Amino acid sequence: LVLELLQRIARVIKDYLGFLNEDSFRKNFVLVYELLDEVIDFGFVQTTSTEVLKSYVFNEPIVVDAAHLPALGPAGIFMQGTKRMPGTAVTKSVVANEPGGRKR
Repeated sequence: LVLELLQRIARVIKDYLGFLNEDSFRKNFVLVYELLDEVIDFGFVQTTSTEVLKSYVFNEPIVVDAAHLPALGPAGIFMQGTKRMPGTAVTKSVVANEPGGRKR
C-alpha cells in the first residue's frame, strides 16, 4: 500500500516536472511541497490524479535542463553515487615503509 502511494506520487511529480532528478526537485521544491500537501491531507491520502490536482495546485514548474543529469526511475533514486570520500585502504599499502625504503 505504501509503495503504491510512493509510485503514484512519483508519477504525479513526473507529470508536473517532466522528469525526476535532484536538480528539478531543488528548483521546484515549492511545487513538490504543494503537490504533497494536496495528495496527503491531514495524514490521509486524498487524490493522486493529475487532472484533479490541476484545479488545486497553482504553482508553475520551473524548467530544468535534463541533458546533464540522469533521470531517476523507481530504483534509480537508491542507486545514485555516494557523496563521501573513498577510503584510503584501497590506495595505500598496508605495510608502512620508512623514508629510507626499509620496512618496519
